[in-house]
Amino acid sequence: MLLTSGNIQEEFLRTFPQAAAAVEADDGADPAGRVDWVFRHDVMPHAIGDPAALRDVFAWIERLLQSTDSMIDYWTAVRLLGRTLGWPEWVPLVEAHAGPLLATAMSR
Repeated sequence: MLLTSGNIQEEFLRTFPQAAAAVEADDGADPAGRVDWVFRHDVMPHAIGDPAALRDVFAWIERLLQSTDSMIDYWTAVRLLGRTLGWPEWVPLVEAHAGPLLATAMSR
């Protein structure tokens, strides 16, 4: 199922149920922005060092990159690709775990 602004929060919580409290606490009006913030600041840091969690993180990133929703595209391009995945702790993980869409996006 492609992610949209209408289903991203539900799909995110289905994938990362441990993030429910953080999503609820975020007061952002845009569901894609809310999910982006929680994903980058709550889910991703806790995945470092956990192979199963890293698989889930990179599978989610591939889903984000498949979306054609303009708000999801904005948050993914500007915040996730443009910032977080360039951080020193994520560069080697991206190189080791990137799926085909992420590898293509990072090579641009």
